[in-house]
This record gives sequence, C-alpha cells and structure tokens, in this order.
Amino acid sequence: PLWPPCHSGLPATMASLPPCHHGLPTTLPPYHPATLPPILTAFRPNDSLLPPLMYPLSLYIITGSYCVKHLGISVEKSFQLYKEHGTCLKGLEAEGIPHDAAHFLDQVHMVDLDFGEDAHLREILGRLDHSAHEVRVFTASVASHAQRCLERLGVHDLLVTPERTIIDVHSVGMRSKHHAQAFSIAQAIAQQPEPSGCTLVDDNWTNIRAAKAAGWRTVLCGSVSRYGEAASELKEADWVISSIHELEAILPEFFVAPPGPAAQ
Repeated sequence: PLWPPCHSGLPATMASLPPCHHGLPTTLPPYHPATLPPILTAFRPNDSLLPPLMYPLSLYIITGSYCVKHLGISVEKSFQLYKEHGTCLKGLEAEGIPHDAAHFLDQVHMVDLDFGEDAHLREILGRLDHSAHEVRVFTASVASHAQRCLERLGVHDLLVTPERTIIDVHSVGMRSKHHAQAFSIAQAIAQQPEPSGCTLVDDNWTNIRAAKAAGWRTVLCGSVSRYGEAASELKEADWVISSIHELEAILPEFFVAPPGPAAQ
C-alpha cells in the first residue's frame, strides 16, 4: 500500500487508481532531493519538494478524500477540476461549487514529508548571489506548506527572509502556476521590470509553458514528465537539467563562485 491508513476507503495502490492514472508505474521510484528543484524568481523552486510521483499522487488522494468528505464530490471529479483549472480549488471556484477556501488549503496540504536534509543542495544554495539577484520561493501551494518543505530540506534560511517572503497562492490572487497572470503578479512582487529578467525552475510542464507565455526564461528539472514524456518534447523549456544540483552549471551568473584551491 502506498497510502497511510487515514486514507482508507480510497485507492490503496497506484494500480487501483482511476483510469486517468493508468500507465504510471505501480511502485514509486527511490526518492532523492537532488531530483527536485527548490522554487525561485531568479530561480524558483516548484511546489513539489516531495518525490516527483509521490507528491502529486499523495495530494490527489488527500484532495480527493477532502472533496468526498466535505464537498460531496467524487475523487475523479476532484482530479478533473485540477486537470482543467490548474488546481482543484480554482476548479471549485470556476464551477461554483460551495467550499471554504481557507479550510480546503489548510487540510489538503497535510502531507507527510518523508525526506530529510540535503547537504549538497544547501551548499549550492548557500552560494546564491542575493546582492545581485532577487531569488524568491514561488509556490502554487500555501506559504506554510512551502516553509515546511524548505525547513525539512534544511534550506529555508537560505531562501526566505522577512524581506524575501514566499510568493504563494494567496500572493497571486488564488491563481495557480498554470496561468500566465500568476507569473506577471509574481514578477511585480519581485520588483523585476522585465519578464525576460525572470527565470522559473520547475518540474511541472504546464507551469513551464505558462511561465514561457508570460515571457520568462525557463528551466525544466527532470528528464521525464509526471506522465513519462521525454523532456526533449517540451519546447518551452530553455534549459533541461536532471537534478537541481546541476543548476549552478547552467546559470552560473546567479552564484558566487566557490573558493578556489588554497595556494601552495
């Protein structure tokens, strides 16, 4: 079983998920934080600081459970709302389904964070040149959830300060990163005058397409999509990296060079 007992009554294995997930592997790949981008404006990590398959599917199960219990709509309908509107919450709003947005966001992000600190990632992000670039966490989730993820990875203090706050779903008017307007708002918050001066680092193809439509530069993290498509098929990605640990190699201008070897 892939899901904890609290989700009893919903699909217990990926093999028994509704048809929209057929074709996905029935076991999850080994997780390593290096496969995931953190979020940024000059870089922005994506929402998912959990394993690429576990994160969307665990949220799918939790969101589906919430919709069944509190809203009286099916698991399949909740996923359809996500697919059509970028988030289930946006779908609830668009279709006029009564809901409590604050309660929804609080409940559906209660995801177990089954990973730990990434010392290599911390070393890399510790070299970000904040004096020359505005680096922001930008998430389609809520700031509290993004903060939990960053703290678990051990990089929160490198990315978030009272001046560099997390840009979340509330910041962009409850829009998801599936919509170009969310990027325009994030750009304004970051006080970047030109969209071409912003770079999204993300593992979600739809987010990459929306960022490119808004005029941003884009970095896709991950060699395949959540549905098994090869990264070479995503034309809106300006760069493709297989691991967040490769970020410094393709965007060295955002980093302070590490100290060289000691003189002999």
